[in-house]
Amino acid sequence: MELKRRTFCAAAISSIALPVMAQTPAKPQIFSEEYPKLRCGTDLEAIYNNFLEKGFGISKYGKDNPLPKIVIATDTQCPWCAKMFIAFEPMTDKINFIWYPVAVLRDASVAQAAYILQSGNPWTTFTDNEENFKNETKGLDVSGKDISLQYRNEVWDNSKIFRRGGGTVVPLGIYKNPAGKYIPFFEPFKKLEDLK
Repeated sequence: MELKRRTFCAAAISSIALPVMAQTPAKPQIFSEEYPKLRCGTDLEAIYNNFLEKGFGISKYGKDNPLPKIVIATDTQCPWCAKMFIAFEPMTDKINFIWYPVAVLRDASVAQAAYILQSGNPWTTFTDNEENFKNETKGLDVSGKDISLQYRNEVWDNSKIFRRGGGTVVPLGIYKNPAGKYIPFFEPFKKLEDLK
């Protein structure tokens, strides 16, 4: 009788435990279904608006220009950011690209970006940096330059906006289309209509 009871108890426990053990937890979704390169939880609207309201950007025209506006989180040490800048140069007469330098890759990013922001003409200095990216220092050599703490802090302020909005990868471009949708992109495009 004792053996039958043990057998019954073991069978009852295994009938409950096996289905529970057989279930594997669902993997959390890491990337957006609509934009597979965008991490879930990235708040494009917050990044876009906070960059424009509180960030320190570099633009050929300034942020109030009436051309269609695109904000781009960039790191001065990022090769893909430099390639994107070069690809978009011919389009600057049709689109107001506003580049927000953030510190993602290395310490040199902060010094270079701060040097660019404090220069008398950030757009020209940024262009020089991106066009000379293939040199040993990956852009302008700012070692030994006097760089103001104010502009270093501006780079860190941009970085906080980017990180608090869930940004993790550069370049990250964001376009707010006429319907009010915030569209991310990570590579150059040929025309605004390509962004969906």
